[in-house]
Amino acid sequence: MGNFVVSVIKFFFALALFPVTYASAVSFGHHLKTYPGAYQDFFIWGLLIFLVIFLFLYQFWGFYEFGQSAMNGIFKFIAPVNQVIARVFPFFMLLTLLVFYCVTTFGRTNRFDHYFMFFTGFTGAMHILLTAQDRQNQEQSPIKPNYLFLINLVAIVNISLLVLILDVILGKFTFNIFFGKVILILQFIYVTASQAII
Repeated sequence: MGNFVVSVIKFFFALALFPVTYASAVSFGHHLKTYPGAYQDFFIWGLLIFLVIFLFLYQFWGFYEFGQSAMNGIFKFIAPVNQVIARVFPFFMLLTLLVFYCVTTFGRTNRFDHYFMFFTGFTGAMHILLTAQDRQNQEQSPIKPNYLFLINLVAIVNISLLVLILDVILGKFTFNIFFGKVILILQFIYVTASQAII
């Protein structure tokens, strides 16, 4: 009985995060338009091509598990928190963005920006989707509260991290615009929900 009550509390706590995830995703979709040129197109193509390959050709579990092991190894000095970090932070997306930063900063060229945006979308989608599948398979509870909480957290952190790192790479600060849009969407959701209840 005690475990059931805890699961229900976790479930409602996870549901409370869902509007933040939705607002972050919608805001990021609009935010992509503030970046140069074809950033939005290549990011979305990376995401879509990952989904097509994942659904019909190859599921990338080997890459995902390597990324998890790498993150666990990098942060092993703070075990067992390193396991949470490995679940939340995307190894291959961060690696892509690190190379992107090095090429634009030290190579002083932006000829490859579209490729980096493509692989950022590809690896970001890989991390979120495979983390979702992995956690869903591991949790036996029918309502899966831990899975729901983690996947919302992963999405929110990954989107926010992506905006912050792209700001560093491009040398401009747009996170405040992104965050402001998230707040506006959340306000709309909560006002609409409260009016529907009343």
